[in-house]
Amino acid sequence: MQNIFDTKVFKVLMTNNDNIGNGWKGAGVAVPVFSLRSRYSCGIGEFLDLKLLADWCSKVGLKIIQILPINDTRTDDSWDNSYPYKAISTKALHPIYLNLSEMGTLYNESDKEYFEQQRDYLNAKDYVDYPEVMKVKDAYFRKIFEQTWHEVKNRNDYRTFFNENRDWLIPYAEFCCQRSIDKVQQPEFYHFLQYHLDKQLKEAVDYMHHKGIALKGDIPIGIGRDSVDAQTNPELFNMDCQAGAPPDAFATEGQNWGFPTYNWEAMEKDNYKWWRDRLTQMSRYFDAYRIDHILGFFRIWEIPIEYSQGTMGHFSPALPLDLFNLDLNASQIEGLFLRDKHDKNKFHPRIDMHLTQTYNELNDAQKDTLNKLYDDFFYHRNEELWKSEALKKLPKIIEASDMMVCGEDLGMVPACVPEVMQQLNILSLEVQRMPKKYGETFVNPRENPYLSVDTTSTHDTSTLRGWWEENGELTNRFYREMLGHHEGAPYFAEPWVCQEIIRQHLDSSSMWVIIPIQDYIAMDGEFRWNETQREQINIPADPHHHWCYKMHQSLESLNERQGFNDMLSRMIKESGRN
Repeated sequence: MQNIFDTKVFKVLMTNNDNIGNGWKGAGVAVPVFSLRSRYSCGIGEFLDLKLLADWCSKVGLKIIQILPINDTRTDDSWDNSYPYKAISTKALHPIYLNLSEMGTLYNESDKEYFEQQRDYLNAKDYVDYPEVMKVKDAYFRKIFEQTWHEVKNRNDYRTFFNENRDWLIPYAEFCCQRSIDKVQQPEFYHFLQYHLDKQLKEAVDYMHHKGIALKGDIPIGIGRDSVDAQTNPELFNMDCQAGAPPDAFATEGQNWGFPTYNWEAMEKDNYKWWRDRLTQMSRYFDAYRIDHILGFFRIWEIPIEYSQGTMGHFSPALPLDLFNLDLNASQIEGLFLRDKHDKNKFHPRIDMHLTQTYNELNDAQKDTLNKLYDDFFYHRNEELWKSEALKKLPKIIEASDMMVCGEDLGMVPACVPEVMQQLNILSLEVQRMPKKYGETFVNPRENPYLSVDTTSTHDTSTLRGWWEENGELTNRFYREMLGHHEGAPYFAEPWVCQEIIRQHLDSSSMWVIIPIQDYIAMDGEFRWNETQREQINIPADPHHHWCYKMHQSLESLNERQGFNDMLSRMIKESGRN
């Protein structure tokens, strides 16, 4: 079990702070790299923009920057590749985050003028035009490769990079050469891009560390079905299955992410080497990481490849049922249960059993029997199995690095999850409007566990302002119960309302408070964007959502926003998180 204060995060923070120990608290900001806006990037946030963000964090007293996954996702030129959780490689970085001018200056004057015009055109857009940005950058990559490769390949730092990463870099480059979207058949082209990506990201991270600011990454629970990992290690994945999530308030049909599920038995044979190598590579850049859908290490929602809806899934692993003692005929069983893929004589209750026509046609006694069986199956029967599964995998994977570990433990959470996370010192995620205790509507941040990350919203939810406008009745309850007001709530989340809410979170009992940048800026009425709904990063119910949120404000203007920065700095100091 790792000691939290021995992790990389606290080694970084010790640069400027010697008073770190039990009870210490810090604050940070969450923002995808692609959402950053600066004057010198090209239509999308880039790794080197993290330096400007670090300047702002240093000004106001924030200690950690949390980003979304940054691995290569490209399978074609479509918007679908804007989805950062479907990587084609768990180690290769996405070329879209490269700063063009830092790769080298083109000799041809007309080329230089063309790309400057394209940069200005793309920067003027109020969203990330993913396909267009990728098209422009790819054209630049090819020209700068032709111009500089003969010199780059002889650099000592390039040779070092190649030798340190050849085990994954060579198969990745071969995979890229085989893709239909790529006209470049030189593996060296992809080595070249990854070298520059590594160089630019490390430059940004070194700059952050010099300022005493840590970087927190995100590990997706799945990989792309058409990925180099699945191609080179097919035995590690169940290609006949798809990972997803059961229905919830955000996705009533459930979610089908399309990823193959993991063959944990095969992974266990070599002590989870694939996972351990993945974490080792990630620690090259990151000081902490968030395990996306940590529940997947306990059990995953598995959907057979022939189905598209998440409602047709079941938990895996699970202890399927023998239904011989139930007073049901064969057609009723088929309507209420799903057959186990390993033993066709055993069954899993359908997650949407109560919504089926078959269920509605049963008599009260049959319904009562099924309700008890359903409740036991989903909330009791598999708890010990799921606990043992997590304790078998997580410790061996975590020990592969000295990064601080956080888990996204939202959704249909088994009762064993908090116990295991506490045992392994994995920080939980606490979202005020998504309570984990049955019957609660909101969470009081002061009641959060210490080993947790507190936040106002996530990339999968509406922003603080967006949520405020969704349900007036709920907003009024929050205004009275959480903020202590007696009159009716304002229709919009006014700047002073956002200030009260952010202050409440900064005063939470969590070790970390990491707030989305949209919610911080919401405290400044003149600075925030008036397009509230467009600040939401993802809509989980839409599998073809365009991940295109771009900050309305540039990082340069954020750094220059003196009044706002002074206010936030004061709030952080008063909370004791500085």
